[in-house]
Amino acid sequence: MIVPGRTAIYAATVAAPLLVGAVVLPALRPAVLVGDLILLAAICWQGASLRRLRVIVERESWTRVEIDCPVRLRYRIENVGRRRVRVGLRQVWPASFESTERRVDVTVAPSEVVRVDLEVVPRRRGRVTIAPAEVDVRYGLELARRRDLLDATTVTVYPSLRLVAHYDVLRRHRALNQFGIHRMRRVGSGREFDQLRDYLPDDDYRDVNWKATARRR
Repeated sequence: MIVPGRTAIYAATVAAPLLVGAVVLPALRPAVLVGDLILLAAICWQGASLRRLRVIVERESWTRVEIDCPVRLRYRIENVGRRRVRVGLRQVWPASFESTERRVDVTVAPSEVVRVDLEVVPRRRGRVTIAPAEVDVRYGLELARRRDLLDATTVTVYPSLRLVAHYDVLRRHRALNQFGIHRMRRVGSGREFDQLRDYLPDDDYRDVNWKATARRR
């Protein structure tokens, strides 16, 4: 899709007061009309040139994504044409992804391949859909720009094996309190002996300490 560029928007902002002046002063109408036609022709010419530009943008797939572990999403930008172009890449991340990198602008020379990395941190497990990325291609005076959309993709966020290994190390060193896990003594069935008490009607007979009972008789 071809949309007006930054320079065209600035020119239209300057031309607006001139149009108002041409309405008030008829003598300005020919000059304003000629200027508007030249600007419109330049925008159409650059828009047609942008359609012929061969700029290939691909998003490389992730091999594995783990929760709470930073991962980089790489984009490959290739300029097959003969013009030096400027490429803007904008990615909107899902709510479960944490990232401060949403947009990047690079200049790509003819026959050059540029790779761009955006770092994110997944905060939730499961399948997540990444929205299409917006790609803006422009060159020269930026009277017009070409806007393309990459396809959406779906990734699966797995539990972090690094955190599991770290948890196992803490467990062996009895330092699980760093995860907020604390040992608590509780009366009930288990392998560790706590204390003896009198038998109650709803107790299981397998929990009776028969040796201690025999000593009391």
